[in-house]
Amino acid sequence: MNIGIAGAGAMGCLFAHHLQKGGFPVSLYENDTETVLSIKQGLTVTDGERNEIMYPNIDTTPSILSGCAYIFIFVKSHTTGEVMQNIRNYIEDETVIITLQNGIGNYEIIARVFPDSGILYGTTSMGAFKPQKNSVKPGGKGDTVLGGNNAHALHEIISILKTCGIEAAQTDDPGLAVWTKAVINAGINPIGALLNIPNGEILSSRHSQWLQDTIVGECVAVAKRCGISLDEKEMLARTREVCRKTASNLCSMLQDITNKRKTEIDSINGRFIKYGKKHALDIPVNETVYNLIKARESGF
Repeated sequence: MNIGIAGAGAMGCLFAHHLQKGGFPVSLYENDTETVLSIKQGLTVTDGERNEIMYPNIDTTPSILSGCAYIFIFVKSHTTGEVMQNIRNYIEDETVIITLQNGIGNYEIIARVFPDSGILYGTTSMGAFKPQKNSVKPGGKGDTVLGGNNAHALHEIISILKTCGIEAAQTDDPGLAVWTKAVINAGINPIGALLNIPNGEILSSRHSQWLQDTIVGECVAVAKRCGISLDEKEMLARTREVCRKTASNLCSMLQDITNKRKTEIDSINGRFIKYGKKHALDIPVNETVYNLIKARESGF
């Protein structure tokens, strides 16, 4: 069974490593030519003192995904629509699309192109970062949860992920899982990116903890206005737990800022700001970190 991955960033490469090591052929679609050429020379996975080199099938042409039974989408949220249009003509009718991307709204974008029965979605709290274009370093363990209306595909892919060493489980409410992860991302990513620190260091200062507590509280308030039932204390505890489990990880937003790339702030904190305004709810700390990140982006 061939499994496809769109996006050879940190998470795409990490999942490619797990899947290929578990015995499943992987095809990677990545539109950055320099990244593709670099990975063709070998993708180094560094885990502690151990280095492993893998040679995934990778190309800049979306036709590389033809014939894949499952395709994981690991591109940045602001490119989801473009990537779906690029790959749509190369996807078999039976192929199942899986998104574990950051932010709110990715499933809805994918569903404009593919039928609901062909989409599984959810979240992962696994961490990873890329020191170089052809190397990836796991940044901590985490859970992966998936849901959707294709029971057979859901059962099969969860079994595959477990076989490949990924802690995976089914959720009956993947939408809630996406909102929950978005709150956690909102409380970690902009702080790590602005302070230039790994996730665990957010908990080392009462000032950064105050930022995290306030951001999470604002996001939970917005979620409730949108009919999403989240508990603020529970969300704060879960956010801190992710920081501990991925203590050494450099969050994706920090990696983007460091490499002068557009971040996913619009689909994370920006989405909460948008929904807050829709419900006449001000979330000033989210707006502050959002504008600080956008100011950094404007210099790229």
